[in-house]
Amino acid sequence: MYWVALPWIGADKTLVKSQAEAVKKGYQTLLEPNKPWPFEQIYQVLDQSGQYDPNWGTVYSLLYDLADRVFNARKNLRDFMPNEETGEKCTLCGQRAALRSTNHDTREFWRQTANNLRAQGRHDIKPDGRERLCAVCTIKRFVQREILEKEIGLTGSFPSTSEIAVATFKAQILEKLGDSKVQDTLRAFLKHVAQIQIPETVSEDAIPYLQEKAKDREGLAWRLLRLDGEYFFAETWTRKSLEEVNPNITEEQAQKGHQLLGRLYDAIGTTPKKYYAVLHMDGDQMGRWLSGTHDELATFKDILHPEVAQKLQNDPRWQGILDQKRIITPAVHAAISGALASFSLKLVRYVVEERYAGRIVYAGGDDVLALLPIDHVLPAARELRALFSGEVKVLNGSRNTDLRQANWEVAFGDDQCTGYLVLDGEPMLTMGPSATASIGVAIAHHLQPLDLALQAARRAERSAKQRYGRNAIALEVLKRSGEELAVGTKWFKRFGNEVLDCVGELIAFCRLLEEEKLSGKFPYAVYAVARTLCGVPEEAQKAELRRLLKRQAGEGLSREEKERQAEEWSEKLMRLVQAMGFEEMAQWLLVCSFIVRGGEQ
Repeated sequence: MYWVALPWIGADKTLVKSQAEAVKKGYQTLLEPNKPWPFEQIYQVLDQSGQYDPNWGTVYSLLYDLADRVFNARKNLRDFMPNEETGEKCTLCGQRAALRSTNHDTREFWRQTANNLRAQGRHDIKPDGRERLCAVCTIKRFVQREILEKEIGLTGSFPSTSEIAVATFKAQILEKLGDSKVQDTLRAFLKHVAQIQIPETVSEDAIPYLQEKAKDREGLAWRLLRLDGEYFFAETWTRKSLEEVNPNITEEQAQKGHQLLGRLYDAIGTTPKKYYAVLHMDGDQMGRWLSGTHDELATFKDILHPEVAQKLQNDPRWQGILDQKRIITPAVHAAISGALASFSLKLVRYVVEERYAGRIVYAGGDDVLALLPIDHVLPAARELRALFSGEVKVLNGSRNTDLRQANWEVAFGDDQCTGYLVLDGEPMLTMGPSATASIGVAIAHHLQPLDLALQAARRAERSAKQRYGRNAIALEVLKRSGEELAVGTKWFKRFGNEVLDCVGELIAFCRLLEEEKLSGKFPYAVYAVARTLCGVPEEAQKAELRRLLKRQAGEGLSREEKERQAEEWSEKLMRLVQAMGFEEMAQWLLVCSFIVRGGEQ
């Protein structure tokens, strides 16, 4: 952690103008700005206006610039030696030394710890010394139950990656619990789980989206939420896998659980997806917004009443500065701080945990890390980006309608978006349509190490900024086998007066595959010819896409529907080609197919 404190220049002065002059003089002495110095011109006009004397607010941007320079200098000064961690490493983070006692080696210490917990009916640590944690990871593992819950009554737990992956499958079960067959099948499965002493380790509020769906159901729904997602995968139901939680389990009991789970699959008509997503979001050029150097920052003309601006245009002193960027003041920083606070504290949770079945790891200002089911990650990412800049349109009310009561949609590039929203009856300021953000997404198997998925999400976020030029989303698919996929695109693309919502079109393509209006073979057919088609005219590309769309159309469609769908989607896909290139578009179609199939081949 780094911090600096800058003495408030001019604090020994009593007159406000003297205080401002002291700051300006101190800044000039330290940095010797080039001539002409734009700030000097603005300062002189404000000073000579006769309306008020300059004060610390007038020179606040200089104080901020000095503090920022000192902060960066402190970060670059590495005048300390790093701590060296010796001994066996933590099996969770792999960075710090695992805890041990003076009387036992590391494995024996954690073997005894796991046995002591199991004697209390707890399964916090894997047995036989297979899980060995450092001090930090130990605190993370036990702080919820031992401190937060006991000392301050804060209940709840963070779901596992398996639980996140299974979230939409559980949601489907909850939606169909009114069906007696589904009820009976789920009841039989959960009864067997209880009989073989598999613990219910998940808090009912671990995924708020599921908790809300279970509210009006009977107790069966709560039992469903408390069972960890890993037990809804068929491969978990082997004696070897289940011995970790019940060493006395028999092969027959494991097989019976496997059979009952299969019946649940049949009753629901689907199986859970084995992959989940990590989402990492970061605002673009936030340092430039704060320093007052961003290209989209308001000018003096923008912040003045139109009549005042019109009059000042005839004043020779103001003519030179009306089109200059306004100087940063405490009020500007307060507005940015308020917008980022509203976004991270309210809007992120509203999207990730209420509209979708995800969980926030952290949300601080423009920086967000969250876990989501793979079929929810693209819609959630798109809505987060839109709400960051307030680019949404209310369809069934005015712009003052509360989002919770409104039917609203993403409206990238819509000139009617003001950047103001209403949530929970309170108006809130966002960063506004001129601000942008980039998101990186990693899709990983629920059994892959979380650290690899986190690294991939951060790598994707950097790619969104660097390779795709900010205001973009980049995505990596970490397959357990086969070639990894890495794609990206701008959120939207302008074609004259038309705005193409790139991610919105990809989400619509996913629905096309889900509803079986298009064969899952179509993305592979497009990818197979992508490199060849890159070098031919657009009309030829469109004709081939139209042919493939008709050939791979869903069997349930009539001939007319196939023709209409081929014409519509060949046009949409060509728009995506114009926005991102043919090969990139083809790879995105593969990603959409992977998401819809949940990673299954």
